[in-house]
Amino acid sequence: MTIPLLHRDPLNQWLDAFLDEWLRLAEGNADPHQVLDLAGELYDQNPNRDPVEVAREAWDASE
Repeated sequence: MTIPLLHRDPLNQWLDAFLDEWLRLAEGNADPHQVLDLAGELYDQNPNRDPVEVAREAWDASE
């Protein structure tokens, strides 16, 4: 499930990709708003990394 984002700047593209991957890993059982909060924190630390990879690492660390 992708939440439509109004602006397609690099930050929003990164957040959208992170959210998509997290929701895939969670099989749709995650609060998108909480995931986006986490994604924002992780983007600040990893702006040049693949958001899918960052999401997978954060998912693994959360289990």
